[in-house]
Amino acid sequence: MIVLCAVNVIVALDFLGASVLLNPIGRDLHLSTADLAWVVNGYLLTLAAPLIAAGRAADRWGAVRLTRIGIVIFGAGALVTGLASTVEVLVGGRMVQGLGASVLAATGLTLVNSSTAPGNRGRVVGIWAGVGAVGSAAGPLVAGLIESVSVWRMFFLIDVPVALLVWWWLRAAQDDPATRSRAPLGIGSAVALTAGLGLGVFSVLQAPESGWGSGPVVGAGIAALGALTWFVVEEMRAAKPFIDRTLFAHGRGTAASVTAFVGNAAFAGVAFFASLYLQQVQGLSAVSAGAVFLAMTVPLIALSPVAGTLTQRVDVRLLMAAGMLVVAGSVAVFAVLGTESGIVTVAVALALSGIGQAFVFDVSNIAAMRGVTATAGGLASGVVNEVRQLGALIGLAAVGGALASGQRHAAGRGGAQRFVDALHSPSWALAGVCVAAAIVVVLSPQGAGTDAGTDTLAATDH
Repeated sequence: MIVLCAVNVIVALDFLGASVLLNPIGRDLHLSTADLAWVVNGYLLTLAAPLIAAGRAADRWGAVRLTRIGIVIFGAGALVTGLASTVEVLVGGRMVQGLGASVLAATGLTLVNSSTAPGNRGRVVGIWAGVGAVGSAAGPLVAGLIESVSVWRMFFLIDVPVALLVWWWLRAAQDDPATRSRAPLGIGSAVALTAGLGLGVFSVLQAPESGWGSGPVVGAGIAALGALTWFVVEEMRAAKPFIDRTLFAHGRGTAASVTAFVGNAAFAGVAFFASLYLQQVQGLSAVSAGAVFLAMTVPLIALSPVAGTLTQRVDVRLLMAAGMLVVAGSVAVFAVLGTESGIVTVAVALALSGIGQAFVFDVSNIAAMRGVTATAGGLASGVVNEVRQLGALIGLAAVGGALASGQRHAAGRGGAQRFVDALHSPSWALAGVCVAAAIVVVLSPQGAGTDAGTDTLAATDH
């Protein structure tokens, strides 16, 4: 668990941490705004696209083996990024890091799930998922602190010894043969799905820079649709589909997927809104703004194990829906912010987000793995993580575009007032989506109501 939590932290830190380093990176390497966008986007692209394929590979070749490979890839990418002197090397290093992070994200949940006693599984998965969520929220603060006492390169280079330590710690670990799937990987389906997701993610990431109607964005979108259509055709005629359809049987995975998608969209949106408001309206530095995010991390740390434990006694649909409603309240705070609202109001919104996300993150992970056989754990982990990453990407694209559009329409007012006015509409919209998701989750087919009732199912299937 120590190793898996350490891996979860370093992957999560790099998700948002690099965002606050863009200014010093740009000054040092003389990069344009478009170049800097791909320091973040390159990582997100290669993190999101291969997740399901990586999870399927973990079932076929072993999650421990894939974790060792993933940490080596991640460490190599961090080394290249930290030593980069050109934009090509920098973005290339970030993309290698993202690829390693994708493998680690796909294997982490299945390893935690399979290596924990059934009666303790909810609490342990809650701790693991909570640590990852804390890593994401703490990323900007950690990156800002490192840059303030050293150079931006150290944020990436510090991952290298951590990766070596994790690899050394796992050097003697072995996969349980009983957890290895004997089904063929399905290379054609894996390539089609990964290409389709990758091109789709590229289209979403490139649209803010090039415009939704630009050639690269439209071309990538059409190619993504073609690749995903090919994947669906392959799945329909395959004797053993690449994605096991029982993962979504009886609404078991559907409610978890809805929660993961909308919850992570809201998580990314809240972090985006809060960071900009604190720095652009309240005038805080990156480090000070990161410190305010502790209002989110403390509830996450405290409540993650509690949320996991409650899955043994309470219907997971109710827990996920309750988390989504609290998150909706967090987003709604930004819909009523004014220029004089102050830091305390934002801290309250972040605290609500931390409380809600403790249930959204943790319970959706547990629900996604509920009743999954030992030989399909990697696939289930890859699917829920894929849905979660797509939620963040699409959510950020939507709220970011709406915020930019609102600021353009509010031209002529002061900068702070223009930002606050533009913030209200996307905040109300995102809060409404969270409420709608909570309703969908509650109305989804019941399946097995608690985690305690599904450990037997998993053991029986195995």
